[in-house]
Amino acid sequence: MHALGKCYRQGRGVATRPKKGFDLHLHAAQNGILEAQYSVGVCYSFGEGVVADDRAAFGWYQKAAKRGHDDAAHNVAVFYKMGRGVPTNAKRAKFWKERAAKLTSV
Repeated sequence: MHALGKCYRQGRGVATRPKKGFDLHLHAAQNGILEAQYSVGVCYSFGEGVVADDRAAFGWYQKAAKRGHDDAAHNVAVFYKMGRGVPTNAKRAKFWKERAAKLTSV
């Protein structure tokens, strides 16, 4: 589901259909697919197939970050630093930035 969602979002081998791609990512994310959880966050961040929503994006990024997704952890740090979807929190931003760095080096 996640891979097919990516195809529809990016128009790989099929006509670009962002909403269908989002729906497929969401289904996979709700079934615990880590990369899909990150992708749902991306969709909400950029309004790909869904209305942009920083709060929803943050929630999905955080879910993926807690499970060890390095890019999601980086995005959680950025959201805390910039106050996107959550109140600005320098301490939490630093924590997630360091966590992202550790995850990237693994």
